[in-house]
Amino acid sequence: MKKEILNVVLFFFTTFVLLAVDQVTKVVIVNHMRPGESIPVIERIFHITYVRNPGGAFGILAHRTEIFIVLAVLFIIIVLAPARLFPRKKPEIDLRSGHPHRGCDGQFSRPFAQRLCC
Repeated sequence: MKKEILNVVLFFFTTFVLLAVDQVTKVVIVNHMRPGESIPVIERIFHITYVRNPGGAFGILAHRTEIFIVLAVLFIIIVLAPARLFPRKKPEIDLRSGHPHRGCDGQFSRPFAQRLCC
């Protein structure tokens, strides 16, 4: 029982930390960089580049946030809700597959982040 509680706490803590780092990074970049600007972290290997992407991956469905919100809600209902409604005998939250919702949280937090940055 203690291991399961620890797994749940670790899952939510990791989710919160990843979301917080994601949002803080966005705010810092928007406030301190110009679009198109690139900062080398490891020369010729890793650069932080400020690129505006109002859509999904690779810019698909630009400025159509409502579609992504609907898809995020459907994802939660179809994928995450059954796990809650039909628990297994040994419920486990595994960190290896624990963050499939990372794309969803960006769609929900985008309006709030825009208010902080702009």
